[in-house]
Amino acid sequence: MSLLRQIASFTARPARWAGASARMSTGPSPFTDPTAGSASGSGSSSGSSIYSELFVPPEDPGPPRAPEALLPSMASTAAAYSKKKPSYDFQAAKLPRYSLYIQASRTNTIATLTDAKKNPILLLSGGKCKFKGRNRSSFEAGYQCAVGVFKRLEEEIEKMDLEWELYLKGFGQGREAVQKALLGAEGSKVRYRLKAVTDITPLKVGGTRAPKAKRR
Repeated sequence: MSLLRQIASFTARPARWAGASARMSTGPSPFTDPTAGSASGSGSSSGSSIYSELFVPPEDPGPPRAPEALLPSMASTAAAYSKKKPSYDFQAAKLPRYSLYIQASRTNTIATLTDAKKNPILLLSGGKCKFKGRNRSSFEAGYQCAVGVFKRLEEEIEKMDLEWELYLKGFGQGREAVQKALLGAEGSKVRYRLKAVTDITPLKVGGTRAPKAKRR
């Protein structure tokens, strides 16, 4: 059947479509205004009232709120922030840090004690400890240097509260001697004040060819 014949058959039977439209109007229509009244019967008015009861959303009360008595007032909040908080002076709490430099070479052992401003306080070496020649780089010379420096460091600790750090340079016998003295009875009074141990020995990586070793 063509489209024109279908249209003609629809227009030829108006009574059938009129009855269908009457049956459809008995219930609530979602396309009509639910608040508007209808004068065509009680069925439409009842459908509109049902529609309004089902589809009208309730009023949103919003998020829950605490009682007004429990809420902080602006005056109390401003007073709390206006109080001056106690400040902590980190510079005043920082202790002065002394430094001990140990240079342990194959020919000598040199120990230098400096204050917090890097000013030298005491300098000891194998020669100052009455060692001559090759004995200046011996284990005993390094041990005596460490003992003398630790005694002076004890005197400084008695005068004021301080910290100290150790710098090691070189791989001579004096290096091990200083470590033995620090872990022994001679370093028991200064060992707990030690805060850092740093190795500052320069290590050559690449570069130019080293000079020929001295013939012995």
